[in-house]
Amino acid sequence: MYNSSNGAHENVFHYAVDAYLDMPLTQGDCLNAYAAVMKFDYGKDFVSRWAGTGMAFYGQVGYKLPRSRFMPYMALQSASYDGLNQDIQAVDFGLNYFINGHHAKLTLEYHSVFNDRREGGGDPVTGAPNDLKLIRFQAQVAL
Repeated sequence: MYNSSNGAHENVFHYAVDAYLDMPLTQGDCLNAYAAVMKFDYGKDFVSRWAGTGMAFYGQVGYKLPRSRFMPYMALQSASYDGLNQDIQAVDFGLNYFINGHHAKLTLEYHSVFNDRREGGGDPVTGAPNDLKLIRFQAQVAL
């Protein structure tokens, strides 16, 4: 990776362990879960808008309701980056509406990030990071 501020090149190393579960429970419903643990090394104390040197965990669990096209879900992400003083946490609560399975779906999600200056900015007086809260609506179509 190239550092434009000092012209140095850094080696980058990532590894992750992922687990995924999509399991039918009874007629027409299912449990869906995903978990990942990731280690990032972009160089000493590196932090950017989307990543940083350190560890991150992501977990999501959802339940497709019986005889419906709806799947509510919840997700949690926690990251500990060497270049930041506090861990970053994010929480998502969402609802998928399957038009044609995972080939076409709509998602409505509440997303909240805590302790992340990169997303929420910082309080100009105290310097404390602001929390970011937003609602996302997305459509996904796989051809």
